[in-house]
Order: sequence, then structure tokens, then C-alpha cells
Amino acid sequence: MPEPNGGDNGPDEESGAEARQAEAPKPRHQALTSALAVMAALAALASCLLNGSSALALAVPVIFCGAGLFLFPPRGRVHGVVLLCVLLGLAFAALSLLPATLAGRPPAWRTNLVENWGFILPATISAQPFLTQGALITVSVACCWFFWLAGMRLPAGSRRHALRTVALGIMTIAALSLAEHFGWIKLGWPLGGERPPVHMGPFINRNYLSSICAVGCVLFAALAHDAHLNRSLSWLGYAVAVLVPFAAIVINTSRGGLLLFCLGIVLWVATSGMRKGFFRKLAVNASLIFCGAAVLMVFGGGAGAKLMEQGIDRELSSEGARVSIYEQTLSLAAGSPLAGIGLGNFDSVFSLHHTLPALTDRITHPESDWLWWMSEAGIPALVCALVAGLWLVQAGIGRRRSRDASHSTRLDQRLRNAAGIAFALALIHGLFDTPLHNAGYALLVLLLGACAVSPRRQRTDSGLATRLAFRLLGLAVLAVGVAHASTALGRPVLPGRPAMRHQRQVIDDLMSLEKPQEALARLNQLILLAPLQWDLYYRRGLLRLALNHGSSGALADFGRARVLEPNNATICLEEGNLWLRHDPALAIIPWREFVRRRNDSWSYSYVLGLSRDYPALVQRLLPSACAAHGPVAGGAGRPARARSAP
Repeated sequence: MPEPNGGDNGPDEESGAEARQAEAPKPRHQALTSALAVMAALAALASCLLNGSSALALAVPVIFCGAGLFLFPPRGRVHGVVLLCVLLGLAFAALSLLPATLAGRPPAWRTNLVENWGFILPATISAQPFLTQGALITVSVACCWFFWLAGMRLPAGSRRHALRTVALGIMTIAALSLAEHFGWIKLGWPLGGERPPVHMGPFINRNYLSSICAVGCVLFAALAHDAHLNRSLSWLGYAVAVLVPFAAIVINTSRGGLLLFCLGIVLWVATSGMRKGFFRKLAVNASLIFCGAAVLMVFGGGAGAKLMEQGIDRELSSEGARVSIYEQTLSLAAGSPLAGIGLGNFDSVFSLHHTLPALTDRITHPESDWLWWMSEAGIPALVCALVAGLWLVQAGIGRRRSRDASHSTRLDQRLRNAAGIAFALALIHGLFDTPLHNAGYALLVLLLGACAVSPRRQRTDSGLATRLAFRLLGLAVLAVGVAHASTALGRPVLPGRPAMRHQRQVIDDLMSLEKPQEALARLNQLILLAPLQWDLYYRRGLLRLALNHGSSGALADFGRARVLEPNNATICLEEGNLWLRHDPALAIIPWREFVRRRNDSWSYSYVLGLSRDYPALVQRLLPSACAAHGPVAGGAGRPARARSAP
């Protein structure tokens, strides 16, 4: 019997005994997998609502994954290509925890910090193994999340429920984001993070919202087509629901989100298998309208001009800046191609490496997930990640449907196509932004990747030993989730950035409560764990001044903060203002560095104006005019040289 309303024409027959078995799971198994898939989607969406990177955002899905692995171990084995790539990728990423002597000659920045500035760095390749260990644990748990979901061998009904939950959850996030943007509600997003000046949605980076909304639009289009083929009027609701995430993309003024939306819709129309009928005409015409509107917004006037002004270009100043960041990141990765610089170390090491004119802002990521992973984990780890990602994409949208496949098989293939396209959109977005480094976003994308894998790719049943290993792994993952929950409650256990952020907050609270001795003790401990964080030395300099420990120790700490941020001119200006209140003669050191970094006449005139009440300081600043374009003391030399400058 032909498929209703323009589907593929072909006999309604099974392609074989194995296909029939895969297409008709036991009702009990389908009910269980449907419930687990829906709950996994809800856990990932809850993580996104909680910012996706805070300790609480990590605890929710990780605890669920650990309990699921222990109680319901995977029934099927993940394809050997993906498993091998994941294991090798994790192994290469862990190489940075080996002794630094194995990497050969240390980089110049490391030698300078140790020999000239007295930094105490760990003996590992990673200069901050505390952060590397935490990031490695998070990546490993994300891999377990994927293996567990893919190993369920989701039947068609379970896949449909999971994708429906994800799509409706994305629509809810988009609706809440719009409501907060217009002032109808107050949610205080992002939870667990500082609110950027231009912000919309639960993530710290607002572009992540546009990316996830583009994924939601593709899923709603696929669900509308699926409901139409099943003769359900719910397709009307799905078709209308597309407007909510699309509106969030437009109002969020994200050019990247609009381009992802266009690409996703085009890929879905190309792979949906529609040949004739009313729904095909409606889908094609609606897609053309949406894509045309998106193109006009990106390249046209009016709203498009506003988007160009407030979108990616404004954040990066120019497209040339993005290319320069890419070039500097490739140069950094070339210095340690095998082991990388260690997970979690990019922002600190890149500041010591790059020569970009970042005078006021700090470059915390390379504007690309793939380059970020390559620089921190090494080139071999990048190759492993690319192979695994491309395999999953082709597993979802690269397999042709058999002409003699059944109607239900073709419907399931369309849903897997949509999941594969959504997964591919996330990988593409990772080329020019960093959404995959947000744990909540990444877990949601990995769920879509698991939905894209056909059960036929996992025909091999997991044996008793494999299931026992998964149960033990589930206990380990559960322990990690409990540890994240403990961190969210104020008792950090695991290493990593959530624990470091908590310790920073504790130190700030102690300083506000006027307990400088306790704050200094905690700060010294945190510096040993994360010795490349410039703000920790700046805080310690403030505490030394508050405790009247003398100017020399504070000056050395401020100098360490400056050498860890060799491009930022703002911290030099603030340090000079601070010295005016404690020891005005020392203000000349950071101010000379401020003039050198800005390299313009305005900066010199500005610091002269600040020092007008200190005649002796003015006399010492005047000779520095001729040295404004050259190296001065207190910049990248020794601390002793900085102290002798006055």
C-alpha cells in the first residue's frame, strides 16, 4: 500500500528477519527505553536551564546517568569505530598528566615564569593538572552518557518520544528566554554565572541559545512530517511551534543561529524523502519563506543591520580578529602537538602565547570547539573526535532507505535523519564557536547522536561481563554526580573549574567579612592548585596590603598578575590607582606598563592627569614618554627589576 500523502512508494514489507526483529521490540522493553530516553532528555534540558556549566547543572544529568548505567546497563555494544576513537581520544587527552620531562624542552613561557618570577608549577605537562583532571572526568562522563543511551538500541517509538521531549523542551527554553527578554518574567539567567551586558537565555554565551533553537526548528519540522504521515492533526501544532525558537533566534540577533537554521532546514528537506502531496508543498514553501527571511536579516537592512551591529562582528570587533585567533591557536597547538597543553589550560596559556591587541578583554577561548580541543588535548585527540563525530553523522543521515523497507522503518529512518542533522549542526557550530564546551548543550547533542544510530548498528548483545563492567562504571559515574552535587552545596570534592569557582567565591566572602588572614590561607592553597590564574595573584596582592605585609610582597604578586596577562592594559591602570592610596612612588611601575601596552599619547596624558597631586611622581613619569614604545620595568622582566624601578 502506498504511503499516505506523498511518502516513499514501495511495498509494505520487511527487509528480512533481522529487520523485523529490530522493528518490533518487546512492549516491556519499548516502554522502559521510552521512559529512560524521555528522562534523559529532561535531565539534559534541566542542565541547560541551569546554565550547563555550573556544579548543579552537571550533577543532575550525571547522577541520572550513573543510576541508569547501574540499574539498566546497555543491551547493545557501540560500534567498534566509535568505541576505539573515544578510548584513544581520552588516552591522548590524559597524556598531559604525565611528567613534563617526557615532552622535551619546556616552552619559553614556562621557563620565564619559573626562573624569572618564582612560580611554583607542577611537574606535569599540564601546568594546572587540577583543572585538567576535572575536565577529563567531565569528558569521560559525557562519553559514558552517550554509550549508555546508544546502547539502549532505541526502537522507533522510544526515539520519537525522546525527540519530541527535546523539541518541546527547546521550545520552552526559547519561550522563557523571550519572556525574560521582554520583561514579562524575571529568571535571573544565567544561573551560576555572571550576566554578560548583552544577554538572552540560560547560557553565559547567548549564541548557544540560537544554536539550540536551530536544532529545535529542525526537530519540529521532522515531528510535523512524522505526525502528518501518521495521519495525526498534531502536525499543525508542531508546525506552529517552529515559530517560537525561530523568533528567539531573530530577537537574539544571532547571525550564526540564522545560518544554522537555514542549513538545518535545507538538509531536512533534502533528506526527508517527501515526493508529492500537500505537506511537501507546505514544507518547501515554509522553508523558503523562513530561509529567505533569514538571508534578508543577515545581509539586508533594517533588522539585518541591527543584527550585524549586535551580533558576532561586534563581539569580535572584526572577522580578521577571529582569523587571527585561529592562527595564534594553531601556533600554540604546534608547540605541543601530541599531548596538548592540558585540558582546562587554554585561557591561561593562550594569554602568555598570543600577540593580539587585546587591551581590555581577555581571550578565554579560540572561537572554535575543534581548535580548543586540539590545543588542549593534542592533534591525535582531535583526529579521534572528528572520526567519531563523522561516523555518527553518516550513521544518521548517510544511510539510504531500502525500497522494500516497511512503512514503520521509513518513518524511523526519517526521525534518525532529523537527529543526525541536529547532531551535525552542533558539530558545524563548533567550527566557529564553542557550544560543545558547555556540558548541558553537549549532553543534549550526544542524546541526539544516540538517537541517530540505528539499532542494526548494534546487533551484538552485551554479555554478562560487559554488563557487569557497565554497572561498576555506573557506580563511578554516580559518585561523580554526587561529588558535583556536593560542590553545588558548598563542599567541593572533585577537581576542576566548579571547585575553583567555589573557592574563589569563598575567598571573596571572607574578604568582604574582613577576615583577611583566613582568605590569604585559602588563597595560597588555591594558587598551588591553579598557579596560572592571574586574578588569584591580584587578590593576594590586595590581601598583603590589607594586612600591612609591606609593599614588596604585594608588588611581586601584582607583577605576577601582569606577567600572566601581558596584553591587558586595564589591570595595569587599576594597579597604579591602588598604589596611589598605599605607596604612590610604586604607581610608576604599572603605569609605565600601561603606557607601553596601549602605545598611544592618550594613555600617557591620562596617567599624568591621575598623578597631578603627586609632583615627585610627575617628575618621574616625564622621562618615560620617550620610553613609551619600548620595554619598561615591571612588564616581563624579573620581580627584582620591577622593585628597583622606583
